[in-house]
Amino acid sequence: LRGQGPTVPIETLQEKWVNDACVLYIGHAHGPGVRHRLHQRIKRMIRFGTGKQVAHWGGRYLWQMSGATALRFAWLATDKRESDKLFNRVHRAFDERYGALPFANLEVEEQEIEE
Repeated sequence: LRGQGPTVPIETLQEKWVNDACVLYIGHAHGPGVRHRLHQRIKRMIRFGTGKQVAHWGGRYLWQMSGATALRFAWLATDKRESDKLFNRVHRAFDERYGALPFANLEVEEQEIEE
């Protein structure tokens, strides 16, 4: 993905738009130092949105929206097991309500839950 531009045609954005949804992207980060890792993931996402080349491709549709700089991040700190469960549950709930992924989620893989 390096060197590849993130911009897509407006028709693609219009097709992906989910009317009446206030959630545009769902992601998660876990591992040692969750707060630090989440902070770094958000920082990379913002840097990507300002045109920097970084290793964060997720959510790239966000940066083509007018008013993108006014978007807000929200998070909930959990352990890895709870993070995976919550990630799956939130994606399923969104899909059940809107019949689609959030606007900037291009795909979602269910997270495996360790029992």
